[in-house]
Amino acid sequence: MKKKKDQPTPAEDQKTKKVEVLQEDLVVGKKEIETGKIVLTKRVLEEEVPIELSGFEEELEVNVKKIGQLMDEPGPATRTEGDSTIYSVYKEVYIKKVILEEEIWVTKKVNQRSFEDLEKLKREEISIGRVSKYPPRKEE
Repeated sequence: MKKKKDQPTPAEDQKTKKVEVLQEDLVVGKKEIETGKIVLTKRVLEEEVPIELSGFEEELEVNVKKIGQLMDEPGPATRTEGDSTIYSVYKEVYIKKVILEEEIWVTKKVNQRSFEDLEKLKREEISIGRVSKYPPRKEE
């Protein structure tokens, strides 16, 4: 019978001491730690800025012209000459003749105008601040 080299003999068995080795296990976890807070502050600022605008305004000029002219029949109720619109007013008389009684001339005039004013414009700003319980960590 051959002995295996790997198995100790009974004499060697008495010389060999068993040492139990403890094994450690590492359990890693994480938790949230508040190191500080930030504060946002919002301000609304108003500033007046000058504005320059140009525009126009229309003005109507009305002139009544007495005519008193005898006509055979009425002409057009309105007509245009240049910038003026003319509205004719007719009157029938007992002799069955038409008299141009008067004309009303309405002329449109356009005047260019510029004006300046101040307008309030709003603008927002946000500032960020840090409120810390602990000093910030140094990175290595």
